Amino acid sequence: MATNNQSVASSDVKVDKTCSLPEAFPFPFQPYSIQEDFMKNLYTALDAGKIGIFESPTGTGKSLSLICGALTWLRDYEEKQRQEVEAILEAQNDQQQQSASGNKSTGSSVATPDWVLEFDEKKAAKERALKMKDEQDQILKREAKLEEIRNNLKQKQFKRKV
Repeated sequence: MATNNQSVASSDVKVDKTCSLPEAFPFPFQPYSIQEDFMKNLYTALDAGKIGIFESPTGTGKSLSLICGALTWLRDYEEKQRQEVEAILEAQNDQQQQSASGNKSTGSSVATPDWVLEFDEKKAAKERALKMKDEQDQILKREAKLEEIRNNLKQKQFKRKV
């Protein structure tokens, strides 16, 4: 009968071959095999978008393994997202350059009129300005709420002293 004190052997770990695991996790010292297995399984579960239930005996470094594994996955995920966005933007730029060179060679009959381009630019600028204004309003509301919380806390501390 298995008990909660038993750890999973490294041979029992199922690592997804489509997931590219990092060669090393940023652990502050040389991790034990159980900690490496924990981080690899956590990374694989996060990368696959699955739910993972992990257990390990007391004192085996679950918290640190969880933090290191999750932050490594987050760093890698954000890097993949950045690379995908760059690839999309590069493809869009290539398409725009190809269509621009195609428009020049076919003449002005296919090109978009200047007044339409100007209107689109103004509209985009207005939308950006509105979005920035909304973001600024949200920041001001958060700061006001934080200030209100600080004042309430100061009043409570003052009442305790009196």
